[in-house]
Amino acid sequence: MLRDAVLLSEGGPWVDLLNGGTLGGSPQPRHKVQLSSGVIDNGVGIRLDGNWQSASHVTGDQTASGGDLRFGELVTFDLRLFANMANRFRGQAWARGMRVSFTVGNLLNRRQSVTDGTGATPVAYQPAYLDPEGRTLMLSVRKIF
Repeated sequence: MLRDAVLLSEGGPWVDLLNGGTLGGSPQPRHKVQLSSGVIDNGVGIRLDGNWQSASHVTGDQTASGGDLRFGELVTFDLRLFANMANRFRGQAWARGMRVSFTVGNLLNRRQSVTDGTGATPVAYQPAYLDPEGRTLMLSVRKIF
């Protein structure tokens, strides 16, 4: 991102969201990269999605304990395996219109770390509060009639 700023009132100061400013407690990272890749062959496929965002910070009250908040970089991957049953079991009535999928969300179980000026993690920014699910596994069966 090259610029991300907000003017809250006419004549007031700009809030620079890329340089310590925030509207909701979490900063806007300056750099983000997304990856999507997949392969499918004869109804069976795999898909990998990845996201990376750079470290960022929120400028806090320097008189309060901790002051600024530092948000560490975050890398996450999601993996999905799927199979169209009609391609695997040709001629079987039960397999027509059916897809089975297995998804692993946040494959590496990564959570963003947040520290204040003392190096401690504030209670509101504990990893389990920011991302209560962590890694998730999901099996789904879809049937179109």
